[in-house]
Amino acid sequence: MFRFIQFNAILLVILIGCSSAQDNEIRDLLLMQQTAWNAGDIESFMQGYLKSDSLRFVGSGGEVRGWHSTLERYQQSYPTREAMGTLSFELHEIRPLGQKHAMIFGSYTLQRQMERLTGLFTLIAMDTPNGWRIIHDHTSAVDLP
Repeated sequence: MFRFIQFNAILLVILIGCSSAQDNEIRDLLLMQQTAWNAGDIESFMQGYLKSDSLRFVGSGGEVRGWHSTLERYQQSYPTREAMGTLSFELHEIRPLGQKHAMIFGSYTLQRQMERLTGLFTLIAMDTPNGWRIIHDHTSAVDLP
């Protein structure tokens, strides 16, 4: 019985450590995206997404499938540096969905010269050989306080 408890305690420590490392890697992913966006570099921002036809993006314009289509959507929606504004993320929750996937829930603020846009997002990310990548993005515009 003692060995069973000891084994479970060790397993819990390992899982907490993995979760913390996982959280940090996911936070780094979102920070990379935020930094690229604020530098006006949509293509670098897109490196946070899995470069695959299976990528799904859902926003106010509807559903977009595939990495290249998502890139084109961003380029059309944000054709200039001024249109891109300054982006900031606030992460509210990172929830592991097994060892290779995680759900990320947060909010964003996009500050432009004459307007401030806000909203919520739910992302599904996958741990790939190239690091964590977003495979599903559902972003909604919502007025946040």
